[in-house]
Amino acid sequence: QALGVMLSMSAHERLLAEDATERGSPLLAALAQRHAQQYRQEFDGALQFNPDTDSSLASDLWIAADSERMLLLSLSPTRYDQAYLEAALKCQRKALGVIDLKVRPALVDEASQAYVAQVRANVDARLTDLLAIRAALSQEGAPDAPQGSGS
Repeated sequence: QALGVMLSMSAHERLLAEDATERGSPLLAALAQRHAQQYRQEFDGALQFNPDTDSSLASDLWIAADSERMLLLSLSPTRYDQAYLEAALKCQRKALGVIDLKVRPALVDEASQAYVAQVRANVDARLTDLLAIRAALSQEGAPDAPQGSGS
């Protein structure tokens, strides 16, 4: 059941990242494309453990995630990047909590433990990436930010 929850989260995060590759600024789109590829690999990796995706927690997460996705898709392009970044940061932080508090304690075999350890490392790296992109985009939007070499 714990891996099913993780699988549901990964599927949602992949959809958000795929949306961002089409709707985000070039900087965000490039990052989202890399993240979407990671999510696909993590999703495929989780399937080898035959996770139970029918739990009430997985269903609740999917419903909340779908609502969040619809909200993001309704935003104007000027508001999209910041909203996506905040949603993605929230997802990554939630993923760390789910992994540490629900998934890891439920695992008994070495293969699934190794898989989840790798996914957790990926989540940490994505969190760092998202924070860096958020900082870079806020610098681009700052009124006193340098506008290029010719200014």
